[in-house]
Amino acid sequence: LADTIKRLPPGARDTVRRRLRTIDRDRLRAMETPQAFRRSLIEPAYREIRRRGLTVTDDAAALELVTRHRVTLLENTTPNPKITRPADLAWAEFLLTRPEHR
Repeated sequence: LADTIKRLPPGARDTVRRRLRTIDRDRLRAMETPQAFRRSLIEPAYREIRRRGLTVTDDAAALELVTRHRVTLLENTTPNPKITRPADLAWAEFLLTRPEHR
């Protein structure tokens, strides 16, 4: 995780007048998508998420929230771009034109 992470005080919305705290990144990891899980684990997890009316940001969060399944983190040494905006597509195209991808 390369970005500086800041924590807002509870209930804070206005960051201009608030004192923000920098979070120690040593034990933080950014999760990439897509993530891979057995269908027999992930489908029931999402059914339970829907049943409870919960919100999750990724598959790992779904499993962690409603099951006892332990998620294993694997270090990724290559770019795994998430394409959600037009600029992301340009970045992915650039990565694919690099010599090691030819």
